[in-house]
Amino acid sequence: MKFKCLTKSIFCVAAILLSLQAIGFAAAEEYPRDGTVKIEKAKNLKDITQVLVPHFAISFVVADEKSAVASTEKNNPFARKAGSTTEATLVGLTQETMQTITDAAYKDLIASLEEHGIKVIEHDAAAAQAKARQTKFPMTKFLDGPREDFSLYHKYFNNNIKDQTLTPTGTQLMAPVIGNNPLPYGYGASARELGIPVLAVDYVLTFGNITAASNEFYGMAGRGNASAETSFSAGLQVMWSSDIKVTHSERKTGRLMIEKNAWTAEPFATMSTEKSGGLFGSSQSVTLSVDNAAYQTAALDVISRATENLVTTLAAQ
Repeated sequence: MKFKCLTKSIFCVAAILLSLQAIGFAAAEEYPRDGTVKIEKAKNLKDITQVLVPHFAISFVVADEKSAVASTEKNNPFARKAGSTTEATLVGLTQETMQTITDAAYKDLIASLEEHGIKVIEHDAAAAQAKARQTKFPMTKFLDGPREDFSLYHKYFNNNIKDQTLTPTGTQLMAPVIGNNPLPYGYGASARELGIPVLAVDYVLTFGNITAASNEFYGMAGRGNASAETSFSAGLQVMWSSDIKVTHSERKTGRLMIEKNAWTAEPFATMSTEKSGGLFGSSQSVTLSVDNAAYQTAALDVISRATENLVTTLAAQ
């Protein structure tokens, strides 16, 4: 584990805690099951009757880590320190399972759009991408998957997560480039040339939450104290930042984004926890061993409900 005792004291101890029960979401009552949707540039989402969906991707989070540190050391002879780290790792998830989920989730999206009165040009993912690639894609890279640490969530919000990004069978990641960095959105020239709104859909699917908190406080005679804590709760979730981006042209775009995570309480893994701690700090390493069949069922449940929430919101504009 990455944590090291903050002191060389012999009081540094370690313990292993095993939990072999199947786990689902540990804090279900705090979140709406289907998530909530944020709308950006709503005027560009109105009256959409047909679309092309050449880009669909799911980033499967397989590791995460978070730390909390507190100290009263500055200008304080009675300094106190505290630190806590939690790292969580998903093991045993196969590429076959991830691909099956991605293919099924794409088909579910197409069906949901059609059910809500939005005609989809080319239901087959490969055919949709081929149609789009007949048009202009300036500064675009076409990348084979799976790609490691490709999600925008990893790039801009939490580079401690590790993810695997997949697209439907027979397709590539369509990644317009900003500078030297490929980013999975932006289809203005293609949409304008086709005369059809183009949808780019990116989901981030995580296996749990790590929370972190720290506190520093002072008492009599300048004496201080510090506390730090991290904790992990398991559960498959379609994360904040997962979205459908709608492009009409280079200057006319809109977006529907999952703002509060969609979640499922379906069990998908067994969990083991290794903890260690000393006078001034603690850490835990959490390992989730996946049951691939259960993970697939749980993942498709939560992705389907997130999709329905996004598409319902789009159709209502």
